[in-house]
Amino acid sequence: MDDKTTTKVTSVVAVTKNVPEAGVISWWTLSGSVNADALRAAWTTAGLDPKLCPDNPSPENALHRAVKELGERRKLVRPLGKSKGWSVVDELASGDNLDYVQGVSAKVDIAGRVTIEPADHPRAAE
Repeated sequence: MDDKTTTKVTSVVAVTKNVPEAGVISWWTLSGSVNADALRAAWTTAGLDPKLCPDNPSPENALHRAVKELGERRKLVRPLGKSKGWSVVDELASGDNLDYVQGVSAKVDIAGRVTIEPADHPRAAE
């Protein structure tokens, strides 16, 4: 590899110039908890174009990711109408019948704050 066209960060090699041998498609993913400010700082320190660093998720997107973590086999995460929120719905199986009970709901208000209803739901803190 030509050090003038690539940057190695930990075990990741980022191509920063148009190099025909490198191709034009790149795919990567973040997992777990990632501090967006620390990522941006490391990105810039590595000499990568700040415009290519992923943006912070919107409050609605971050909330959706968090609520999806509550989903299980019989706990379904479903969107609420146009309110940009989500609800965890319990699916109850009884013989050949299924019933659905809306549990905890979460949405982002106009000021960007998360609201949970009912606030005293056992899973509200999650």
